[in-house]
Amino acid sequence: MPKNIKDAYDKMHKSLHQTPTMKKEYKALAPKVLAVAVEGSIKDWSAYIGTVKGNNHDSEAEEVARHGTKIQKEIAEFLFPNFAKEFKWRY
Repeated sequence: MPKNIKDAYDKMHKSLHQTPTMKKEYKALAPKVLAVAVEGSIKDWSAYIGTVKGNNHDSEAEEVARHGTKIQKEIAEFLFPNFAKEFKWRY
């Protein structure tokens, strides 16, 4: 049992980030633009696009996956054909 609000928050935050490993892939469309495909929790997928600083695409891809703009299905399938074959598109 948490002793205070901070302990409760820390426990909740930790549990939210202990999700099963889900497949992700990114492509740099330009030095400061990434497209990221993300597997969903029910074997579905979607893809997102966003601008980044261009310093470290590996870490910046996570930010695009969380806060990027969703890409149209047809464009996402073109960029990430393996995801399109393996998973169902998330509408």
